[in-house]
Amino acid sequence: MSPKATRGDNATPQTVFIRYEPAVDAGRYLLFMSVCFFPFFIPFLIEASLTERLLFFGVTVFFMITYLLERLFPSHILHQVSIFPMTFGGPIIFFGLNLSLMTTGRTTPQLELLAVSTALSILIVNAIIIRRMTSEDSVDAAVKLGMLTMNKHGIGVTPPWTTSLFVTFIQWEVYLINGIRGLMIVVWIGGIISQGPYMYSTVGIQDRWPMAFGFMGFPIAFFFSRFWQIPFLWHCQASPGPLIQKARRNAARATREAKLEAEQEAKDARKKRARSERS
Repeated sequence: MSPKATRGDNATPQTVFIRYEPAVDAGRYLLFMSVCFFPFFIPFLIEASLTERLLFFGVTVFFMITYLLERLFPSHILHQVSIFPMTFGGPIIFFGLNLSLMTTGRTTPQLELLAVSTALSILIVNAIIIRRMTSEDSVDAAVKLGMLTMNKHGIGVTPPWTTSLFVTFIQWEVYLINGIRGLMIVVWIGGIISQGPYMYSTVGIQDRWPMAFGFMGFPIAFFFSRFWQIPFLWHCQASPGPLIQKARRNAARATREAKLEAEQEAKDARKKRARSERS
């Protein structure tokens, strides 16, 4: 049975609802869905039929509606579905890049090789991370690094940007992951150097855009492929006790700080009023 969202002050390990913090704010989520993926699908949408365009926007609207429904009727399943575009963002960008290149007929052997290399890199790196990630490491990282927040919808958790902060790898895995990341950075920088001088010129853009699109887009897809966040959130949901305690401490500290700040402001106001009365 999916855990129900509860108010933070009444949360227990049996009822607490762990939420993906980047999606807690509705405005930020809707902006993300409206803007972040769209540029990578533009060439496809230009060439697509009306039915294909309606399908694209229909999928986008589906996730938005699911998100809004989950806000009204909190559900762990609905939450996981609604945040899928955020936790699975890299592969979606990768799909958009390939779809745009294939639809416009602008694929080249170099771009095909880069696409295959990127796909393998995404799978290898995330597979190693998920294999090494443990429930204890995930919960401990969420407590120490997760920037926990408590609200009426549950506890918001922000997964750490890099797993090297909490996952223990063996030496060859470190070399492999860092080697792949380094290679992708080189490809991205190479794309900027080779295409950057022409970015603000429309001369020959029909011939140039596929290479710029691929060499700068595929590394972006790789670095945003962080679907290890999905099992990370599962681990946190399975053992929320330490997260509840830390979130309560954070909330109590924030309350104390707000109280002290209000007292200081009141004290300053009294001093100011006393000075004005003497003058």
